[in-house]
Amino acid sequence: AAAAAAATTTTTSSSTTVGLSADGTATHLNVANVTAGESIVDGEQSTPVLVCPDVPQSEEELQARLLASETNVARLQLGNSKLLDRVRELEKQAVKGRGKSTSGLEAQHRSLEQELERVREEARTWQQQAVTAERAAQAVPVLQHEKDLVVQALERLRADYDAYMDEAGLTALAHAKARLQERCENMNDDLQTLQQELESSRAEALSLRAEKKRLTAHASKLELALSQKLPQTAKTTSVNAQLQQEISILINENLEMREQVETLEKKLRAAERERRRLLVAGGSGSASRPGSPQRDFTGAMSPTARLSPTKAAAHPSAKVLGMLKFAEKDIQRIVDKVVIQLHPRDMDHSLPGLPGHVLFMCVLYADYVQNGAMLQGILTKSMAAIKEVVMRSAADLGLLAFWLTNTFRLLTDMKQFSSDPQFKTTDDTQSRSLSNFDLQEYRMVLSDLLVNIYHTIVKHVEHQLAVLIVPALLEHESINGVGSSTPLKHGRAAAAAAAASVAAAKATTRAPASLSSTGLPVAGAAGQRPEEHEEKALQTAAAIKKASVASVLTVLQSAVELLEQHCVEPKIVRQVFCQVFYFINCTLVNNLLLRKDFCHWSKGMQVRYNLTKLEEWARTHNLEAAGDMLAESIQITKLLQVNKTRMEDVDVICETCERLNPLQVQKILTMYTPDDFEERVPAAVIRAVVQRGADKADPAKLMLDAAHVFPVTLPFSPAAPKFPTLALPPALDVDFWEKI
Repeated sequence: AAAAAAATTTTTSSSTTVGLSADGTATHLNVANVTAGESIVDGEQSTPVLVCPDVPQSEEELQARLLASETNVARLQLGNSKLLDRVRELEKQAVKGRGKSTSGLEAQHRSLEQELERVREEARTWQQQAVTAERAAQAVPVLQHEKDLVVQALERLRADYDAYMDEAGLTALAHAKARLQERCENMNDDLQTLQQELESSRAEALSLRAEKKRLTAHASKLELALSQKLPQTAKTTSVNAQLQQEISILINENLEMREQVETLEKKLRAAERERRRLLVAGGSGSASRPGSPQRDFTGAMSPTARLSPTKAAAHPSAKVLGMLKFAEKDIQRIVDKVVIQLHPRDMDHSLPGLPGHVLFMCVLYADYVQNGAMLQGILTKSMAAIKEVVMRSAADLGLLAFWLTNTFRLLTDMKQFSSDPQFKTTDDTQSRSLSNFDLQEYRMVLSDLLVNIYHTIVKHVEHQLAVLIVPALLEHESINGVGSSTPLKHGRAAAAAAAASVAAAKATTRAPASLSSTGLPVAGAAGQRPEEHEEKALQTAAAIKKASVASVLTVLQSAVELLEQHCVEPKIVRQVFCQVFYFINCTLVNNLLLRKDFCHWSKGMQVRYNLTKLEEWARTHNLEAAGDMLAESIQITKLLQVNKTRMEDVDVICETCERLNPLQVQKILTMYTPDDFEERVPAAVIRAVVQRGADKADPAKLMLDAAHVFPVTLPFSPAAPKFPTLALPPALDVDFWEKI
């Protein structure tokens, strides 16, 4: 019973000996390095629980281990049978000697049971080892195959190594090693250079940071001082604009007061000369000595006497200064000759902007002789004369372009040859720069005059296009056969269309007050007789009826040719046409939003074709930015042509009309007139489009503001000639100035 209840265990024994001696006592047998893997209960084999870690390395070793295991198992079985026989014999002896003391037998019985249990454990261990050996025998072929593969790979590697390690291979290897070393040295040199540059850059960055900190502190101090002097409301954009306008007004008033002072000084000098003449005639004055410079009563030299030393000093020097020497009394004659009496055809074969350069040469001379009154007189009178010519010839686009170029060149010369570092150039080192007077205030006034001329040109072109845009781009059918499906207007519909067209024209065309807000009015019908005005009106009406896209392109082409003929700065030309195309876009959008008869797919196709012609013209003249101003009109024409009857079309509509606000899209979809085979736009689609665009930050305005004016940017593009070598044309060759 004790032998049957023996439990199975998994242990590792380093050395165990079990056996029986001749007298029945237990002896030990040597069993080394055995790991229990299976258990045996009542002679039956159970599931293995441990695996022998000592796997044989060869088949001979495996066979030897199997033979040893079988021998040990046989010995154990023999010992087990002997122990059983001994137990039976002891039981028989116990029956015979019941009266004797059984304490020794019980002890022997317990020791025998323990030995029996050990023998069973040893048997189980040897059986597990046998199973492990069997599994190892099965794994030997796989291991042998893997060993063969490894040996083959090693042989291939050795063959490749032997093939490469010949003389050629060693030479190539040596060359590669030399190249690598050279490259490594070069990289080390580059690394050192980069480290040095990094150190210098860090030092420079530190100095720049210190300079930036100093400038920031200085700027903060200036801002603090400015905020203390100016009211808090002066920090807004609108107040800044008002301040700038007030400054311009004050500068103009200052210049006017200077002119008045100059006039009064002239009158005072004339009165003093008259008084001196009377005193000399009365015998109370002394005659001046011959050859001495004449002076007035105040002791100041007369203009002629002041100019003569400069002339005498200029002749001994052979250097040409590139200035126009003149007398202060001849300023008005110079202005009349260069500005008022000059016509563009007199400068056909001369340098572009030559009158502006000539005026600046006079400014250079006034600065050279340090005569502030002369400098003030030539600048103020020149700007007043240019303004007068522009106001008088506002209907002549060629003359406007001519003086736009000359005014821009005069302003650019005043910047280029000033002492301001931001305008300093090294193109012309021969010409003299301004060194005695700061002309910043005069540059501001001249910039305002230049902007006024720019706006006058824009309004001139817009005035010519205003009567052509609707009949030429909206009503004219450039594609034959497409407009036949457009709904016809009868009765109230025709009257409503006419009223909408008038309203759009009022919303788009600028008021006369706005035209003259800059002080330079555009062309009008003033000075015409009634018959001439009526005849011109009839001709205009006839031209409007025949208007087409070609009519608009003719106006644009004429304008760009005149601007290019007079060499207007290209950046200013682009700004002019950006403003003009914005005016065209506003007129088109406002009419499309107000006239229901235009809200049809065929009209959208016609207008899109006309706008394509304008875009092609803009690209031809490198005015792509101007063509982009037609974005809203183009998107409306696309909206008239896309499908808009299903909810699936909402995404396409929103992508097509990204520049339009929801109110404008809703207006177009509501006024859309379907064809016979079309459905009216469902209210659900309109509502979905409006909700999709409700998150736009722009305020929802139906009409575009045609009176909006983009800010004008005056570029700095120095193109002054070398004044010492500049030759004057015959139209400007006069006797009251001299080139020095």
